[in-house]
Amino acid sequence: MQRTYEIDEKGRRYYQLDDLMLALRQVAHCDRSYSCSLTTPVDITSATEFAKTRERKTTITALIVRASAMTLKHYPILAGRWLDRIDRVYVPDTIRMFLPVQVGEFSNGVWIDKAEEKSLNAIAEELNECVKAARKETKEQLFPQEPFFAVSNVGTLGAVESASATLTGDVVSELVMCSAMEKPWVVDGRIERRRIMNLVMVWDHFAVLASTPAEFLTEVKDLLEHPERLE
Repeated sequence: MQRTYEIDEKGRRYYQLDDLMLALRQVAHCDRSYSCSLTTPVDITSATEFAKTRERKTTITALIVRASAMTLKHYPILAGRWLDRIDRVYVPDTIRMFLPVQVGEFSNGVWIDKAEEKSLNAIAEELNECVKAARKETKEQLFPQEPFFAVSNVGTLGAVESASATLTGDVVSELVMCSAMEKPWVVDGRIERRRIMNLVMVWDHFAVLASTPAEFLTEVKDLLEHPERLE
């Protein structure tokens, strides 16, 4: 669902909650999110082969970051954040993405700024360099007071077919990548062995209704199943 955004006195874009959503948030004491989730299976067989043909090292994570950034241009509220008012969700002017990186028992992270403006090659190269740097450091991760979108690649840590999460703090949504697993899949009426990955979208129902994350996931899925569109 496309939305109309307004500009506050500080020049920040925001979405104004309607009376019903605001009333629901007030009943919940406005300091907790109403976390909901959707899961969609994605056939990443073509994406896996596409990544192998690239000159630069390109991971499935890079493809998902690129697909998400392209789609968030149409749904910036999913990269939004509650800041100084309970009736407004602030949305970014450009897409800033965060990917956690686990180093032993510590957690670090990678930031991709202006992700919607960067090519797949640029995102892949930046991810490779930043992940290497993040694994060498174990300092506490500080989060800026501005909107961002998080992508968790927990599926790379083991056999993870599903995931759930509860949003804490003030972010609107998060995308979780599960593990890629070989499964029997129907393709053009035939059963084939394909690489399938579940993507889980966790969002705050006080900020958006289900149609927005559902449409977002559908578009990301379509891009990943036709990876040539990510160029």
